Amino acid sequence: MHGEWENLHQRTCTRIIDDTSKSWAPWSYKPTCVTAKEVSDEPTGRYCVYTHKSVRGTSGVSILSTPEIAAELTSYLDDLDPAWLHPQGRPYHVSLSTGDAGIGYEVRDIPGKGKGVITTRKIKAGEVIVRELPAVINMVELPKGIVGDQAVPMFDLAVEQLPVKERTKVLSMARSAGGDSHHINDIFNTNGFGINVGPQRLTTLAPAVAVCSFFLGFPPRP
Repeated sequence: MHGEWENLHQRTCTRIIDDTSKSWAPWSYKPTCVTAKEVSDEPTGRYCVYTHKSVRGTSGVSILSTPEIAAELTSYLDDLDPAWLHPQGRPYHVSLSTGDAGIGYEVRDIPGKGKGVITTRKIKAGEVIVRELPAVINMVELPKGIVGDQAVPMFDLAVEQLPVKERTKVLSMARSAGGDSHHINDIFNTNGFGINVGPQRLTTLAPAVAVCSFFLGFPPRP
């Protein structure tokens, strides 16, 4: 996933869309944006929510970013990656909850650790265990001038606009802070994976990948 997104800016040329645009295809909803609240001598940015309900016909994604970054990501939405057609690609589309023995793992409750992934067969070196499109993509650092109280409602909207399947998975992800911490921000801090889009560092939520990274156990040898 890292390499695909990192090189995206080299092949993308799409128009910039925000909440002032007359049309917003390929996004499923009109973008919602906030403008910099803090006054600065430096250029300030806008922070928007973009949602696509069916990326490559498999799942939904919400993006929290500037209009410029969203434009860079647009061509990725319907770009069919040939790797998904590889024979090994079948497990990528199978839910972790199905218990399909061919996948080679299953989700179990791990005492004192929540849910984890346990292998059900031998895994070859270099074998892909799980591959998943992100459900939510966010900026590691907010645009210049955007403050926390502007971002929190945007977190909620990004998850709310996801299809039910993705929304349920995101909201069921592990949290670590508790207390007064905003639940979506807590989920990001606990489960987020970093990706690069050109020079921009982003963080993603991929529920199945997060579970796999949390705990991977191996059955005892006979």
